Amino acid sequence: MLEFDDSEDMSLLKDIGEKAHYCCITTQEDGKFHFHVMINYFEEIMSEEDEENVFDEDEKEFKKSLETVYDLAFYLTEQRERLEMIRQRAEAGDDVPVKVLRRQEYIVQGTGKIYRAVIDTEEKRRQLIVENTMSYAVWDKVIRRSLLTENEIVFPEGLAYEDIYFGSLLQLYAKRIAKMDRIYYHYFVNQKSTVLSRETGYHKDIMMVNQLVLQTYQERGMWERYHDELELDLLFTWYLATVKVICLRFDKPPYDMFCRLKEDILANMPGCVNNKYIKTSMREFHQLLMQLLTCYVTPSVLCRIAEQYRQYLQIDQK
Repeated sequence: MLEFDDSEDMSLLKDIGEKAHYCCITTQEDGKFHFHVMINYFEEIMSEEDEENVFDEDEKEFKKSLETVYDLAFYLTEQRERLEMIRQRAEAGDDVPVKVLRRQEYIVQGTGKIYRAVIDTEEKRRQLIVENTMSYAVWDKVIRRSLLTENEIVFPEGLAYEDIYFGSLLQLYAKRIAKMDRIYYHYFVNQKSTVLSRETGYHKDIMMVNQLVLQTYQERGMWERYHDELELDLLFTWYLATVKVICLRFDKPPYDMFCRLKEDILANMPGCVNNKYIKTSMREFHQLLMQLLTCYVTPSVLCRIAEQYRQYLQIDQK
């Protein structure tokens, strides 16, 4: 039981009660309490520019974007505490997930398992798309020439992020797949590569490539046949991937690029926020980013989201 009998403590508790967005008390294994508080300080997030741009009719939508910021912050706090708990358990000699203890060994060797699949029904094709079994990378595959020529699978010319287009079509036509979880060569990360370079205009190509993917789906009759599955796929390659680019590839996230992205997504996939696969196929962090499609996001809020995205990657890579 927590008691506040000091006048200063009571004043603090009153302030918390008036301004807190979220309060939660959890009991730890050592018997101690953790008191989680999310404080709704608008002045820390809302800039003068935001105050000028947020009209009465936008206020409700703007507050929804702030709630997303707070939810992301709380999620990141939970993940940090989870990792710290795992480290403490490992140091104490307790059992922890094998993936955590042997991650470096796993990265070097792989498991050696071979996954084989024959995609001979529409249901199996739906599962392949939703689970993203093949991924979009091209460098890690050996592909029969006939699969490409017979189904007109080529790279779009003059655009960056062309692997997205190529891989998206590949998963629609591949009928026999063998996936080997074994490392045969090392892929070195080039910080000056097309994808990782910063402050370059061609990062906007990712939106053009995905628009082309959707157009090709429609022309080939695939959009109607696998609508929910391909919509989920585009939420990853179009919306979430572009949000990642906006947050990580620029010193200041380009607000115009985000607005254009949001406009394109809602125009082409108006019901995407209700896609039936979101809750089972997306990480919680990505589900929170999906909320930005339904609220008013100001430039300063987008900057806060970008900072939280960088924090998320630091946690996820540990």
